[in-house]
Amino acid sequence: MIDSKIYNDIFKPIEEESFDPEKLEYEFYSPFDEEKFTIFNKRHLEEKTFFRLSEKELDTVFNVSKDVHFLAKHSSGIQLRFKTDSRIIKIRVYNVEDFNMKNMTFMGCSGFDTYYRENEQEQFRYHNATFPLFIDARKWIGYASYFYYKKEREIIIDFPLYNGVYSLEIGLEKGSIIIPVNRPNKKKILCYGTSILQGASSSRPGMNITNQVSRYFDQEIYNFGFSGSARLEKEVAEIIASTSDLEFVSIDAEANAGMSEILVERFETFIKTILDKQPNLPLVVFTRERCNYDEMSVRYPKMREYNRDFMKEICEKYSKLGYKICFYDKYHLFSDLEFTIEGLHPTDVGMNKIANYYIETFKEIKKKI
Repeated sequence: MIDSKIYNDIFKPIEEESFDPEKLEYEFYSPFDEEKFTIFNKRHLEEKTFFRLSEKELDTVFNVSKDVHFLAKHSSGIQLRFKTDSRIIKIRVYNVEDFNMKNMTFMGCSGFDTYYRENEQEQFRYHNATFPLFIDARKWIGYASYFYYKKEREIIIDFPLYNGVYSLEIGLEKGSIIIPVNRPNKKKILCYGTSILQGASSSRPGMNITNQVSRYFDQEIYNFGFSGSARLEKEVAEIIASTSDLEFVSIDAEANAGMSEILVERFETFIKTILDKQPNLPLVVFTRERCNYDEMSVRYPKMREYNRDFMKEICEKYSKLGYKICFYDKYHLFSDLEFTIEGLHPTDVGMNKIANYYIETFKEIKKKI
């Protein structure tokens, strides 16, 4: 027999939950307002863009790699952090380009997702995601969060992985608290790599490797993942070497540079260019994961073994010279290709496996330095 009191308690609308977000009054703010918001994981904060390279650096790489120049305007790894008691967080967005990825969702490519915590002792929890409704939508409005009751929370909004953001406004309930988050007193980590590091094929931005690592350590991580374009250009190494306040740099470029002779030709120069400028900067070198090419050709397994031995030898050479450089082979992470979308780019489960490997490796590095 149904208990009417329990039934009513469960199904009767609760007054504070019964509100129409479209009827609320909002105030919209610029994310560049430092008295309200903190932009994480972005270099050159003086430039009011969400590009991963500065305007000067973009000019530098244009003649070297037009692909890096294009991809650096994608906002992968950038986060907006702040505290608010607003129940609703709206965003007004103008994306750089239309959705055009065959192996990704709208949400991962062009959307934003939200994490939150209610005190600093908690881990951040996933909350919501928002993304354009149409394939050709560049200007759009979405709900980044939708809480039922007002309470001060610390918010992370993760930016699109395979699209850029020309402009963004944050809408909060009128009269809400807005407080910028203090930056942790930690050096930054810079991660250089391929499409996998940029975020292909995460279902949403928060599953990106560097976003997972940033949340875990509560530390700023600069994402230098350039899809198909981690080709170890000296000019990119010089940009990395010019970045100050780094704890260490990870290099995960084999899946691009190692598919041809480029890895052998450029790897040592790339390493040396960074260490010449910052000799005390620790470097962490990773091999690629297993992929379908390893089962489609006799040549690729041999190439993979050669690349592994070559990178390990160079790392050992510089380690003996007194530099802080470590080599890690993560080929084994994908025991089978079920962890990938199409035999190459990880699913969210695959992304989580790589992120956890990064985290455990970075723990080791932090102990050593």
